[in-house]
Amino acid sequence: MVRTLTHGVVSRAEFGLDAISDAKMAVDEACSQLVQPAALGAVLLCVFHEVPEGIAVSISTRTTTPFLPSETTFGWHVLTTLAGSVAARCEPIPGEMGGTTTIDLVLAPGTSDG
Repeated sequence: MVRTLTHGVVSRAEFGLDAISDAKMAVDEACSQLVQPAALGAVLLCVFHEVPEGIAVSISTRTTTPFLPSETTFGWHVLTTLAGSVAARCEPIPGEMGGTTTIDLVLAPGTSDG
């Protein structure tokens, strides 16, 4: 479902075919990185914003323990290859053991359809 949503958003932003494919893979990978550490019953939230560089995407979920994705994994390499910029952050939830982990991406429209 997230890949379909991403496709619709970036298509409306006039991304090229290659950039659409890259955007879908990047958002899918970011979501995948947050599914396993997510707290039971947590919601995966994806927010898209238009920015001068393209489309900014924030993907977040509540985790049972403070969690940041490892920047040394293949999945993180995929993210940094497919997105213009990638950052992760974890904000503690007062009074709870866990936090809210967010991965922020900026998806660029590309210059051609390759």
